[in-house]
Amino acid sequence: MRFHHNLVQATVDALHNIFNDGKYADQAIQKILKRDTRWGFS
Repeated sequence: MRFHHNLVQATVDALHNIFNDGKYADQAIQKILKRDTRWGFS
């Protein structure tokens, strides 16, 4: 299975925001999805 670098980096960023910065998961994921509109969030 191949993982795309941008998706792996987005996952790492989201997990870092959730566990290290104390952000709520829904807010962290929403922010990550807003970075690139091709990922399904406008």
